[in-house]
Amino acid sequence: MTPARLEAFSLSPKAKNWINASGDARLLHVFTDACNLINARGEVLSLVNPIIGNGPFSVIVENATSLASLDIQSSVSLNRYNIQIGEFCVDVSRASLWEASPNWEHIHAHRDNICKHLPLLESLQKASQPSESMAVLPGPASSTSITPITRKFHENIENLIKSIQYNDFVLLADSSQNLIGLGIGLTPAGDDFLVGLMLGLQAILGDPAEQLCQLMVRDIQGKTTSLSAAWLHAAACGEAGEVWHDFLFALTRSDDAAVESRMRKILSIGHTSGSDALAGFLQVVQIMRMAA
Repeated sequence: MTPARLEAFSLSPKAKNWINASGDARLLHVFTDACNLINARGEVLSLVNPIIGNGPFSVIVENATSLASLDIQSSVSLNRYNIQIGEFCVDVSRASLWEASPNWEHIHAHRDNICKHLPLLESLQKASQPSESMAVLPGPASSTSITPITRKFHENIENLIKSIQYNDFVLLADSSQNLIGLGIGLTPAGDDFLVGLMLGLQAILGDPAEQLCQLMVRDIQGKTTSLSAAWLHAAACGEAGEVWHDFLFALTRSDDAAVESRMRKILSIGHTSGSDALAGFLQVVQIMRMAA
């Protein structure tokens, strides 16, 4: 049977390299608007519907919802022009490259504008944060209602804040490692928080953030899911999804409506993933605002 052909519109450089160099691969997840593949090195590639937008290891595919019919055991074969999965063949030959790294130089140059937006960001976060998010402060640390995992989450966030404030690289590495994989789901809350925090560091600190971010993710093998590890590594390299590009650019300007609109798109990611990532980002902005 001739495979049903789907056309890819765009892909990131990392996605292109994945296709060219992977060889063997298999299906990892199948969802309504996306499916994830994984290669022998544990690297993830996401095939996603245009509604999801570009990402650091994504390929935008027309009518990717068709892929939801795939069985997790479906065969996968690759060459530089096509990805064949089960009865589908995704043509990547004409896909345009999408740069996964925002213009950090421009964003960092406008960091004062980002700090000016902090009251709006805090207000939106407080009003929209799901109650199930571990980033929601549960009350006094001595409360018996706090679960051990939530207590660990907040204790390590406190240590992470101290490490950034006092340039304590040992504490930074230790608290980051304790957050990795902390929580449930394909992208645990601790990982989501760190993704947002690393993007915040790069926005506010600029080039010096690179060393901090690499230190935070230097030892994550086997500590979290393959998908979440991909997001952590991407953030440490200064790469982010399209919704974050739009949000970061909006923060450099003085348009509150644009900031709110783009922030709400991030808040809509997953059940708590977007909110937890924003909590990490805001934590950095709060630290730098206090320091100023």
